[in-house]
Amino acid sequence: MCRFLIAKSVTKTNFAKLLNDFAIMCQKSKTQEGDWQGDGWGMGWREDNQWNSYHSLKPIWKDRERLKNVPLTNQIMIHARSASFAHQKGVIEYNQPHINKQYCFVFNGLVRGVKLTRPIKGKIGSQKILLLLIEQLKLSDPSKALKKTYDFISNHSEKIKGFNVGVGNGDNFYIISDFTEADEYFSLRLYNGKQIKIICSEELNGFNWKKIEKKMIVKI
Repeated sequence: MCRFLIAKSVTKTNFAKLLNDFAIMCQKSKTQEGDWQGDGWGMGWREDNQWNSYHSLKPIWKDRERLKNVPLTNQIMIHARSASFAHQKGVIEYNQPHINKQYCFVFNGLVRGVKLTRPIKGKIGSQKILLLLIEQLKLSDPSKALKKTYDFISNHSEKIKGFNVGVGNGDNFYIISDFTEADEYFSLRLYNGKQIKIICSEELNGFNWKKIEKKMIVKI
């Protein structure tokens, strides 16, 4: 169970304040079970026409100096991790976003009883889901690839409590969101401004947010 934020601006922007507000939110945010969002964090951003990344095992709110020094960019994706299992803590390769040359990926959610019909590389669930998405991106545009990935997981699992995947291809971000009505912890919010567009796990002050509907694919 994690938190993430995706932002895209018309021009290169200093996102330091936005990221600091996100860090404060993550420090306060708790799951229904009381889990925190402090098992490390990461960000991906566009610079020199390519994806760059930074990952840390610190809680995001204890890495403020790095947040202050984020490069000017017009696309950024940031993820604060809450590890599902104790043995998965302290492994920096598990921290998102994951970068795959052309794409930057992020996931949060909770899927119960997954039974895949074939082996998928990846050590944890988010890695497997993102590798499935990469397969679909080779065959379809991002919107269709997200839908096909969601359908595959849905058809091979007992229950989806939350399923949010975002992918950036250098031009745009695409997001699919699903969550149970009883637990809106996994719902996402959209700010659709003229100069900046943001998708975030929780509302931050200063923006007019709109909840993204279940199973909806959004492009920003």
